[in-house]
Amino acid sequence: GLKAVSVINDTIRLIEDNYDVKSIEQNILKSDLNDQKVYEEFQSGNCRDIFQFGSDSMISLLKQIKPTNINDLSVVNALFRPAVIQAQGIEAYLKNKRNPEEAKERLDNVHSKLWKITKESFGVPIFQEQIMFILQELGGFTLAEADKSRKILKLLHKGNQEKNKDFYNMMDKFKKQARKNGISKEHIAWLFDILGKYSEYSFCKAHSLSYAMNAYISMWLKIYYPKEYFSSLFNHSTSSDLSWFIKQVKRQGTKINEFKSGKTDDKFSVDYSNNCITFGLNKIKGMQRKDVSIVNKVEADNVYDLVEYLIENKISKRTIEPLCRLRYFNEIFDNSKQLEIIFAKVKSKKKNESIKEKIDFIINDNGAIEDWTKQEYIKFEKKYFDFYFDEHPFVIRYDKIREETPYLINQISSPKQLQDKKKGGVILCGVINDIILKKAKKTGREYYKLIIEDDEKQLYVTVFNSRDIVPLEIGDFIVMKVSKSKFGFTKAKQSEIKIM
Repeated sequence: GLKAVSVINDTIRLIEDNYDVKSIEQNILKSDLNDQKVYEEFQSGNCRDIFQFGSDSMISLLKQIKPTNINDLSVVNALFRPAVIQAQGIEAYLKNKRNPEEAKERLDNVHSKLWKITKESFGVPIFQEQIMFILQELGGFTLAEADKSRKILKLLHKGNQEKNKDFYNMMDKFKKQARKNGISKEHIAWLFDILGKYSEYSFCKAHSLSYAMNAYISMWLKIYYPKEYFSSLFNHSTSSDLSWFIKQVKRQGTKINEFKSGKTDDKFSVDYSNNCITFGLNKIKGMQRKDVSIVNKVEADNVYDLVEYLIENKISKRTIEPLCRLRYFNEIFDNSKQLEIIFAKVKSKKKNESIKEKIDFIINDNGAIEDWTKQEYIKFEKKYFDFYFDEHPFVIRYDKIREETPYLINQISSPKQLQDKKKGGVILCGVINDIILKKAKKTGREYYKLIIEDDEKQLYVTVFNSRDIVPLEIGDFIVMKVSKSKFGFTKAKQSEIKIM
């Protein structure tokens, strides 16, 4: 993914520009790739920001496998592919990893070379090369023939043998040579079934290992240079991703500057003098790109200088609105609601009237106007940031439930309480971050993914019926029964989604 490569590149540039460190990437690649701090982070599932390793399902798999080296990361990546999952390769891998001696003995009964070919993935042929080596070593194919036959083998799993004459030629050749190598008819049939299933969509090892290397480098940078890594990550993230990543940054103790005039930048950057990350104005929804650098250069001690500067530089209403509602100029003028009115009306001043006179008149005329309420401010954060930056509404509503109906608290669980939950049902509570319409690739069936969050974590809940979705809005605090499988949460069929 170009985004992942850009994050790595930008992070390394920041480090090399600001520290006496050179050749970071080369030094990592020349190392033994055995930094255990890196693998501990993968084992704990702290990798939502890592390319190819960030989904709930992948994190669940990482926690089960607990990778300790680069090969394990490569295997995890290859395991999480459609053909491997459908062939129950993950279950087979986990079972064989717990008892490799038994797995080896089982494969040795088929042929002594099978374990050697598939040892790195504990007897499960998850890489394209492993399938080719089985065809080569047991069926007498050249590697070129094996690669062609690997593609033909997909037909076996799809039931399309009749459509390809090469299928039977390949099958006959493999059977004859396999019999010469001492493999029984029953085991040959078993091998064809396995090879067909795993051939449908599997990774070549170079591809999988490259992703693993990318992930290792990303995690290493995140651990040892978090400010540089996260500021780069933020600049290449969507608003919905930012919501999660900023929570992670705050949770681990990396500071982010206040969203105030004089404390932001054109994009996310590192404030080395204050040892924190600086917010990038380019991420504000609705804000015009041409206005960003002008706003960041504001040097005003009072409302008169501020308004005059922004009007002279032709700052648009589309930019003024989110900044006022997010209290960006609060330290210059403390009533943000009134400030927005001032900006809207000051342009209509008379030719011979000064800006100061016009502002004073507006303030006197609108003196009784109260500033935005806390609830309104929180809604503005969601609207213009697309996430909650200062205080999360979950905390406010959860505390209210605890105060008014304390008995309910023991019956419900939020995302941070469910991340490591095993299979089964539970009553989930949380704030809706997003509602995403999806479509199954194979069946074309539409379904929904609800992103439910508390003040620390998010999780996806799959909902199949649109009637459950109709009354819901982003920002609602909901309670619903969900059931957990190995790879995520699904709304319980007979349950109702209740808006609190």
